[in-house]
Amino acid sequence: MAEETVSEEYVYEYWDCPKCGNKGIRGDLYKCNQCGFPRDNSITFYRKEESEETVSETNEVEKFKKGPDWICSFCESLNSQEDENCKGCGATKSDSEKNYFEELKKREAKAQKSSPPISEEPKSPKKSKGLILGGLILSAVIGFFSYGSCTHKVDYTVKKAEWVRALAQERYMTRERVDWRDEMKGDDPEVIRTENAIRRYEKRQVGTRTESYTENERFQSGTKNECNTTYESTGSGASKKVKRCKDVPVYDTRPVTKTREVPVFQDFPIYDTKVTYRSGLYETIGYRIKRGKDNDPIWPELSAGIGEKNKEDRKGKTEESLTVIIEKVNSGDKGPDSEKLSLQEIDFKENFKLNSKITLEVNNFGSISYKGSQKTFDEKAYKEIFEPIFRSELK
Repeated sequence: MAEETVSEEYVYEYWDCPKCGNKGIRGDLYKCNQCGFPRDNSITFYRKEESEETVSETNEVEKFKKGPDWICSFCESLNSQEDENCKGCGATKSDSEKNYFEELKKREAKAQKSSPPISEEPKSPKKSKGLILGGLILSAVIGFFSYGSCTHKVDYTVKKAEWVRALAQERYMTRERVDWRDEMKGDDPEVIRTENAIRRYEKRQVGTRTESYTENERFQSGTKNECNTTYESTGSGASKKVKRCKDVPVYDTRPVTKTREVPVFQDFPIYDTKVTYRSGLYETIGYRIKRGKDNDPIWPELSAGIGEKNKEDRKGKTEESLTVIIEKVNSGDKGPDSEKLSLQEIDFKENFKLNSKITLEVNNFGSISYKGSQKTFDEKAYKEIFEPIFRSELK
């Protein structure tokens, strides 16, 4: 909708005396009410937004409507468009060429030329405060972790050393097995029977279905009247104040039910050949285990054994756990009082000997900074590996 002018009026502008410094002289006065100095081409009109004064006299309004003051070419005084002669020196209006706006434009251009170029728009205080606060927080976080990662040396004594090593013993046996045809294993497989069985399911699209769904839709729910006020200087001591209003649309959202086609899938069985068969294969029959409480771990020996087809037993997979318990020498040092560590063989045998003193790096958070394969003992992982092994120990 087009804008509609609701009201139009004139409000006074003001100027400051360049001679005595008197401020806020109303725009209908052509001389300073304090020193009598006539306003000239050096003054600038301005509005008092906090205390507007409406031009109520009709003849004053008509005078302001006639346009900007003209500047006397001889004495540079400002004169109303109603005056044919300069009030300062009597020179005629026809002998003068410039008006208030032309002189103002000239002064602004001169001021702009003499001002240094602005490289960038200054940041708002609010944004700057946010950046400063964010920077401080980031610096604090970086400082915190930098401090925490710094290390110092702490002396420990190796109080306990324990080790366990397990060796799987495998024996050659012929057994009946059931596998998919492409996964059969062992020597000389003898097929007993086969069957067609479902190996897996595959999803396939079998069609579509109509599905309802809800989505938010933007719609115009009405209108509202918005107004704005503009000011246009007359260049003669007043501003034309115009209030314009127009109806603008108001939008809202509402849930709307819609439909769409979505794919329909179905599980289809994929068949394959399952085979029941007999074959020879080395299988784990149990574990040989060695334990100790020193720094000299050894592997258990494989016991003699013969499987089918007169094949000797063989070594299978191995597992080991090498651990030490260390205690802090000086209670005042920053670091854990005691710790149980898992180690590799070289560390266990050479660097963490029972009853020896060792020096470790501890960070400012109070944690040991491990080197290489050193790590804290994991009780859960240990049980998951060794409890089944201990249950199948061969005596």
